[in-house]
Amino acid sequence: MHTVMEDRYGREIDPRTPAVYDLMADAYLAQGGRGRAAVTLPSKTLLLGAAAATLGRLAQAYGDGSGAMERGSGWLRLNETCPQVERDLCSAEADPVDLLERARLPEAARQFAERAQRQGCPVANAAAPR
Repeated sequence: MHTVMEDRYGREIDPRTPAVYDLMADAYLAQGGRGRAAVTLPSKTLLLGAAAATLGRLAQAYGDGSGAMERGSGWLRLNETCPQVERDLCSAEADPVDLLERARLPEAARQFAERAQRQGCPVANAAAPR
C-alpha cells in the first residue's frame, strides 16, 4: 500500500498523472481522512478534467445521504450548494497552486491562484496575484 507522503511526492513530480490522485484518495480514506480524499479528487478534476470514474469515487468518499452528490438518469455531479462541498471545493481550488509551483509550472500555478481568488478562496502562496 502506498503512503500519502509517497503519493504526494509522485504528484509533485508529475501532477498530470491521474493514478496518483486516486492512490492519494485511497490512502486518505484508509486513514479515515474522508475530507482530504474529498479535496484530492476535485483537485484531480480541476487539473485533468472531469471523468465519470472520479465522480463515482467522490460519491463514495462523501457517502450516501450526505447531500454532496446529485444524481439523475445517467448522470452524477457534485452538489455545489452543499456546505461541505463548498468548503472542499474551495480547498481543491487552492490545492494545485503549491503543487504546480513545486512541479516548476509557475504560469499554471498563477492561473489556479487567480481562479481560487475569484471563487473567494484563500490562497496562501507566492503564486497568488498581488
